[in-house]
Amino acid sequence: MDLGPLLADAEVGGHMRRARRWAAGRPAACAAAASLLLLCVVAALTPTVVAHEAGRPRAVVTTGVLLLIFAVAQACVVDIEFRRQTRSVSLSEIPFLLGLLCLSPMSFLAARVLGGFASQVAVRRQHRQPLKLLFNTSLMGAEAVLGLAVFEALRGGASSTDPRGWTAAVGGTLAANAFGAIAVESLLNLIDVPRGPRDLAGAVVSALPQAMAVSSLAVLISLSLTVSAWAALPVVGVAAILVLGYGAYAELRARHEALGRLYTFSHEVTKHPDTDLVLPTVLRQLQDMLRAEHAFVTLFDEDGSEVSSAGDAVRWHPPRYVDSSFALSTGLLAERATPLLMTRSSHEPSHVAWRQALGLREAAVVPLRSEGQTIGALGVADRLGEARGFTQLDIQLLETVAAQVVTALRNGQLLDRLRHDALHDPLTQLPNRGHMEQILERLLNGATAATSSFAVALIGLGSFKEVNDSLGHQVGDDVLRAVAERLSSTVREHDTVARLGGDEFVLVLPHTATADEALAACERAQLALAVPVTVGAFTVDVSAAVGFVMVPEQAGTATQVLRHADLALTAARRAGREVLQFQREHDQGLTHRLELVAALREALTQDRLALYIQPQVDVVTGTVVGVEALSRWHDPVHGTVPPDLFVALAERSGMMHTLTEQVLEKAIRSCAVWQPMAPGIGIAVNLSARSLLDRELLPQIDRLLAAHRLPPSLLTLEITESSVMSDSTASIQVLQQCRQRGLQLSVDDFGTGYSSLSYLRRLPVQEVKIDKSFVLDVDHDVEDATIVRSIVELGHALGLRIVAEGVERPDAMAALQTMGCDLAQGYAIAHPMPVGDFASWYRDYRRVSVVAG
Repeated sequence: MDLGPLLADAEVGGHMRRARRWAAGRPAACAAAASLLLLCVVAALTPTVVAHEAGRPRAVVTTGVLLLIFAVAQACVVDIEFRRQTRSVSLSEIPFLLGLLCLSPMSFLAARVLGGFASQVAVRRQHRQPLKLLFNTSLMGAEAVLGLAVFEALRGGASSTDPRGWTAAVGGTLAANAFGAIAVESLLNLIDVPRGPRDLAGAVVSALPQAMAVSSLAVLISLSLTVSAWAALPVVGVAAILVLGYGAYAELRARHEALGRLYTFSHEVTKHPDTDLVLPTVLRQLQDMLRAEHAFVTLFDEDGSEVSSAGDAVRWHPPRYVDSSFALSTGLLAERATPLLMTRSSHEPSHVAWRQALGLREAAVVPLRSEGQTIGALGVADRLGEARGFTQLDIQLLETVAAQVVTALRNGQLLDRLRHDALHDPLTQLPNRGHMEQILERLLNGATAATSSFAVALIGLGSFKEVNDSLGHQVGDDVLRAVAERLSSTVREHDTVARLGGDEFVLVLPHTATADEALAACERAQLALAVPVTVGAFTVDVSAAVGFVMVPEQAGTATQVLRHADLALTAARRAGREVLQFQREHDQGLTHRLELVAALREALTQDRLALYIQPQVDVVTGTVVGVEALSRWHDPVHGTVPPDLFVALAERSGMMHTLTEQVLEKAIRSCAVWQPMAPGIGIAVNLSARSLLDRELLPQIDRLLAAHRLPPSLLTLEITESSVMSDSTASIQVLQQCRQRGLQLSVDDFGTGYSSLSYLRRLPVQEVKIDKSFVLDVDHDVEDATIVRSIVELGHALGLRIVAEGVERPDAMAALQTMGCDLAQGYAIAHPMPVGDFASWYRDYRRVSVVAG
């Protein structure tokens, strides 16, 4: 048996990694002692086998020929790679068995030792490793004398052609083979992990089948030689064909396994889309695919001069991580961006210096290229075993792997980017609402003990809409980014600052045990925002109100926690406070409003809102000229709900369209009904800002007027100054369309909003209604009288009709008449009444007016 490859490549029982560590020279003492012990075996058995020198037969194979055969057989080894191990198939059993049968003991011993020595030096270059050469040579001598001893013990004087003779030779060959396996395992047992009897038996069992097959072939050659040297040629030819065929099979198997590993690699990489998981998977698969002891990946910065931190992602990968200086130290890959193969036999100075510096023997490195740029390097170092090193075929396979790695990295980066974008606000890069709610849910799941309490604060910026409207959205965006930076600078490392959207931010404050701690954190945030923000040439004052909630004091879902913080923020703004903690009474008011919203939705669905009207009369003649439509709601549970409240609820909850539609339909239908009795008396309907900008408003009015055959001049639309100012351009366009249709337009509650008569000139209205707050005491309050007189005079100067609402006393009516006001409306004339009572009231009013006249 040839144990040179066995030790060199660690090819028995899967111990090649341990044998390589031994070959590096660390267990020098053990190797020397083992060699000495083997030489003792040789010395002890040599006299025994030499005693049989005289009775040995002679054959045509000479010592020189057998020595040459030994050297050739030792060199012609077929290496079979299986996973991370290498099995070597050698024909050294053929000269071993022939030597037993054909040579004298000393000649056989000399041929075995000298032939093996020559092969180790000339082919395997073991003269550079004296201890390994000494051990292998000593082992070959010990195998030879042991095989001779067993052969002589079994032969019993039989000739080489006798079955007993060549059976004895087979036994000697197998015994030598088993002895070699045990010797190697025993040495590894001394210098590495201890082995038991089962391991030794496994080594013997794995070595004997090959030895038995080759020994059988050797018997055929020996028997052929007894006839003629030419008779052995066919057998030798068969042996050569078998060796070549086995080699071809080994190569085919290697290619098949390479394809299988490449498929496995592709499958494993696609299973791990995350970049942090892709790199370790790549290296692990790459080690198996190319049977490399080391695998590495290095990612370059954009300028290629440094290595990015992504290279550190593989530092835990077994057996050890090759530092990122691996690729850059050569100076070749980054410059040329071409594959780099540094073989064991390369004598190029840079390769030699690099191998010595890193303690490696060989390497194969290929660039990672994406979009025409080199983004990194992928490589392997130190192929397992000494059977062969890395070749250009490995470079080609490595390039194929590199292409898939680049794709996997790009996909991983894209996925990381998408995940980041899905969880972060694009403007400030802070966690967005979804991300913040995930953080809240994790904290809520652990918020059962006092030690795990935390606080959540909602921050609302003041006057931010004015900043956007006056300075533009770009300045507004810069302000939001500045706010995000300031808030982030005030919190602790484990706190979270998130942006909900618009001008609202959230602070999540874990490990906040008391409300005082949360209050201090909120005050720090509020104080940071009190300093004006400078954006380009503008200095913007950013005020903020903060509402916070303690958890688990007010525990629940993430949505509930945020709602409580929002209630606290709303309460803080109403109270003019900078910071306010959530209290239970805040939630009670919200609950009532939510109940009202639900009841209002049901009332609109069932058309339970009633239409009331209040007449308007000419101040001079007292003639009824119109009415104002008023909506009233009486709920069975909540009672009578004020119009200001339910209109605001309809506005915030998206029911304004339905409410306006119902009021318009009832008002236009009722006005059409009383026309035969009260011709020319129109009706006025209030519109909110949302209704004014509703695209369905004008088509809806057209349909109702046509359906009830009511002239457009009898319908007045009342708007407030604030509703027009919310979007003046769009509002004026709608009002102009109304004017073109012949509708009457009135500005309601004049004097409480912008009150700009110059701005009023731009509005296509025919009427102005003075707010009742100026009319109630107009008869005895000098300031109110002055304001009303000014509005009347300037309104008339603009050609507008002036209506005073809130006239509750005859003296106020007389004062308005003196000032020249046109129309009046209020309790002094009539209280609001159900629209069905208008006909009887109108008849009574006319009769009384006639009698009074």
